[in-house]
Amino acid sequence: MTTIEMTMKKSYGTSKKEKSLQKSKDYSVIKKAGLLFVLLVFGAFVCGMIMLTAVSSQIAYELDKTNTEIRMLEGEIENLIVDIKQGSSVESVEEKARLQLGMTFPTSDQIVFIDHNEIKQTDLASVLKEDAFN
Repeated sequence: MTTIEMTMKKSYGTSKKEKSLQKSKDYSVIKKAGLLFVLLVFGAFVCGMIMLTAVSSQIAYELDKTNTEIRMLEGEIENLIVDIKQGSSVESVEEKARLQLGMTFPTSDQIVFIDHNEIKQTDLASVLKEDAFN
């Protein structure tokens, strides 16, 4: 082989190797870009899931707090219903009248009976007019 042929072969072979090396570099860059894209998408997904978990936790906390308040208010309502029933019984009213207001039951000589047949029916305007002019 002549030097020209050897030179041609070398330059032709080198060129093919360079092309192959260039293609592998291109594939490597594409693979790296694809991997970077996949990692970014996965990272965004993970961040979204973390934020979603945080929001749902806060909602669950608020719901639990509201349910606790509801149970407390239901207990208060039950207590008030019991107080109303106890306070409106006849025995309770009589006891409060005797102890707090000093009231007593009337004796037989303090009772006055009214006969509704003896009361004459008059209207209020006539009575006021008569009282005003007399």
